[in-house]
Amino acid sequence: MASRAALLAVRRAPAARPMAVRRFGAPGGAEAHPFGIKPGTYKREGWESVVYPCYIASTVLLVVGLSFKPRNDLKIWATDEAAARLKRMDEGEPIEFGKHYGGVVNKFPFVKEELGEPVIIGEVDEDDDE
Repeated sequence: MASRAALLAVRRAPAARPMAVRRFGAPGGAEAHPFGIKPGTYKREGWESVVYPCYIASTVLLVVGLSFKPRNDLKIWATDEAAARLKRMDEGEPIEFGKHYGGVVNKFPFVKEELGEPVIIGEVDEDDDE
C-alpha cells in the first residue's frame, strides 16, 4: 500500500509544476526569422541589381551558344563519310583508302608552303643597301 502511494506521488509530481517553454536559444522563441529579417521588411542590397541581370544574360548566352554548336561527333562524321562514299560508288567513281570524301571540301586546308632560304642573323643583306 505504501509503495502504491509513493508511485502515485511520483506520477503527480511533474504535472504539479508548470511546463517550461523552450526557446532553443533564440531570444524571441517562436518569433525567430531566418537571418533576423522579418517577412515584408526586406530591402534589396546594391550588388543584387548587378548580379541578377548578369545571371540571366549568362544563362541566355549559354543556352543559345550550346544550341548552335557544331555537330562534330564521330558518329556524325562517319555517317557523312559513308553517304559520300556510297554516292561515289553509285556514280562509278573509284574510292581510295585513306582519302576522305564526306563533309565540306577543304574544311581544314593545310598547305605546305615553300619557305625559301633560312635567314642567318649577322649577315648583311645586299638588297638592304639601296
